[in-house]
Amino acid sequence: MSDPFRFLSSLGQTLSVMGLYPAGHPARERAVDTSYELLVELERDTSPRFSFLDGEVIFGRHAVRELTGWEWGARLEAAGIQRIEFLDGVGRDEYAAWLADLHRWLAGEVPDTAEARQLHPGQIRYGAVEVGTDAAADAGYVAPPPTALALDAEAEAIGWMHEEVQRLGRLPLLEAEAVVRSLSLAMHGQSQIRLPLLQLKSFDQYTTTHSSNVAVLAMALAEYLGLGSRAVREFGVAGLLHDLGKVRIPKEILV
Repeated sequence: MSDPFRFLSSLGQTLSVMGLYPAGHPARERAVDTSYELLVELERDTSPRFSFLDGEVIFGRHAVRELTGWEWGARLEAAGIQRIEFLDGVGRDEYAAWLADLHRWLAGEVPDTAEARQLHPGQIRYGAVEVGTDAAADAGYVAPPPTALALDAEAEAIGWMHEEVQRLGRLPLLEAEAVVRSLSLAMHGQSQIRLPLLQLKSFDQYTTTHSSNVAVLAMALAEYLGLGSRAVREFGVAGLLHDLGKVRIPKEILV
């Protein structure tokens, strides 16, 4: 079973060790090895994706409660690194090079974006989250073109939530909060706000698409009114869940 808590704890420990020992030192190499082994374990189950927002750590669509208020999460967010994604097949040397870049970034030495792309060609994405502009690359977020940054995982999570309500009558509130946090991250880039609205592709996706878009618009309105970040996310959760009862109504009645 994958363990995001152990991996992130090892990541923080490795970054601490890097501040004490130079490249090539046995203690530093051991720390990188341990962290990489835990990453490989995570990759057996999924392509790990972490988000950092307001002292919370999100793994995929779930909050890692043990890491609420995690010091390294706050430092990453403060440095403009709101999301980290690992794609399949990250090699040990690639991971070590990325850690060195990350350590320099946190020390205030922002790595050159072109250099970062050469070291990690698409396998590790990190930085501030932007949707629909080229600013993500400018911020050091090593990723495919902006059109590839669709909110597929968030849409899938919303669909899963609706299935849980339909099958079990259970409200997956923790997952809803995680989705809203991810949508909130996608809304913000640099100092501007974006509206990452999903596009309706079929009637079957209507509830998923509509729920996501209402959540985004509700958060945008709450921010416009000057509400705090926690209240903004509460509006987002309310928007995401406002139509939840519809999933248990037969489709022929709704059409």
